[in-house]
Amino acid sequence: MFHTLGLKVCDNFIVSHSSTDCTPFTYYQLGSGNSSFIDHFCVSELLEDYVTSSFIGDSGENMSDHLPLSLTLALDMSSPGPSSKPPPTQKRLRWDKADIISYYYGTFMSLSQISIDNDIQ
Repeated sequence: MFHTLGLKVCDNFIVSHSSTDCTPFTYYQLGSGNSSFIDHFCVSELLEDYVTSSFIGDSGENMSDHLPLSLTLALDMSSPGPSSKPPPTQKRLRWDKADIISYYYGTFMSLSQISIDNDIQ
């Protein structure tokens, strides 16, 4: 499924920093002791070569049954990437540049066609 979106799963870098188990897991249920590797990182094919490391965090501060994942990318932010383009220009309507006379006339013509029942007046 991910490849149809142009994404790659980056599990090959994930390592566990837990000293109790050498098999990485991202989900752990304390009550049953069950664990599994169900959380993943996906990156675009353009970023795949920039992934330098990934790890599973395991600290006492986490109150979830999912362990946090961290992903490190080596990107050169000083130069624009190959696909960087200027943002598209978007036309915006401005009242100070509008044809006010046409606006008033159009509004008058539209609203004057509304009939009001005399009982409401």
